[in-house]
Amino acid sequence: MNDLVNLITSFGAVGTAVAIAAVPVVSGAAVYVTRMGSQAKIDSLESEVDKLKQNSDDDKIKAQQKYDELLERYTEMLRSGALIETQINKIKSEIADVAARLDASDYSVLVPAASTDLGASPDHLVFLCASGPQWARLKYISVPINTSLSGEVFSTGTATIAAPTLPTTFANRTDKIIDYKTNQTLSVCLKYRNQSVGVAQFLNKRSGRFDSADAEMAQALCAPLAIRVADFVSDPKAMIELGYAPQKDKLHITAMFVDLSNFAHLFNTIDAGIITRLLNEYFQEICTIALSHNAVVDQYIGDGIFFVFGLGQRQQQQQHLTEAMKAAAEMRDAFENLKRRWVTLGYNGTEALFIRLGLSCGVVSRAEIGHMQFRRLTVIGSSVNIASHVCQAAPRDRNTICFSQEMLDALDDLQKPKVVPINTSVATIFELP
Repeated sequence: MNDLVNLITSFGAVGTAVAIAAVPVVSGAAVYVTRMGSQAKIDSLESEVDKLKQNSDDDKIKAQQKYDELLERYTEMLRSGALIETQINKIKSEIADVAARLDASDYSVLVPAASTDLGASPDHLVFLCASGPQWARLKYISVPINTSLSGEVFSTGTATIAAPTLPTTFANRTDKIIDYKTNQTLSVCLKYRNQSVGVAQFLNKRSGRFDSADAEMAQALCAPLAIRVADFVSDPKAMIELGYAPQKDKLHITAMFVDLSNFAHLFNTIDAGIITRLLNEYFQEICTIALSHNAVVDQYIGDGIFFVFGLGQRQQQQQHLTEAMKAAAEMRDAFENLKRRWVTLGYNGTEALFIRLGLSCGVVSRAEIGHMQFRRLTVIGSSVNIASHVCQAAPRDRNTICFSQEMLDALDDLQKPKVVPINTSVATIFELP
């Protein structure tokens, strides 16, 4: 590790980027050192450092401070990736030795992905490492605990020898995905302090078939492996680097989707640079209102925005419902003023723009989703999907605020507004006049 840090120091800011690029992706696991958020911050710092170096002595001091911050971030990223790489390589080396003793053609290690807590009850397993070219596809497969052989071994703690017989078994379906033929498996539960922490699988004995003597030997030989796997899965950072984060607490929130009707038509009448400025002006106006009502900007979707009310300080249900309704009314009025200004300034096509706001509420879960290298924290649940549908189903010929039935039912009698029902192909939504 010290050699790695020394390498960074000797390269300098530009060389460090080269050093990061040279760190190999672990062959036994999908470890990605660079995170989108960290990389964006680093890119920004590099640009700022370059500008400051060209100015006064004071700025050069600031440049050095920025450089130190940049170097610290690079070092942290490399250290995290290197340590995880070392852990997985040791796990892979140990199971490879056991597989050789058992005369197994291939092997794999599966770990629980639903939680990084050893005492939790996961619902599926994922592959931490595996031998052979099939690993490239195996690493994206989740193995359900309640319907798979590996899951049964993990749950019961009993070593099992099996040969897939029915084409509907999970093993046979997996074989089709990875283009492999499983003739026989020996599966051993990896246990640490009486807790199941993973499963070691050995496939297709080269000389004959696995038997009870092999199972006993595998259990004995896998004891040290179980300790290494336990260390790995108990480290939240390690599991998050692999793309598996623990499920967060469920929350009751209000979801709001905001969208502009007819925005795409602007590209036929206005220069793209001006459209970008108008779009950012609109985002600034709408997001400022949302933030003033304790909303979280979850994501931008083209000319749309997804807001979440009720995160952060654990607001009471009626509180975040009220905040969302007030914000929606202010957004509608603010956009009308913004649109009036655009039309006055002569931006052709802006007179046909309308803002649509769709709201719903309900219980959601926080989750990290997306490609392993670019995962982002968001909320998922039916209320999010419903709010999105309400927004898309809302009228396109006027500025409008629409609610779902769930939102309307959740409002107490004093807050319940007068609304106009609108029938859609999926459900009835309610428009606030």
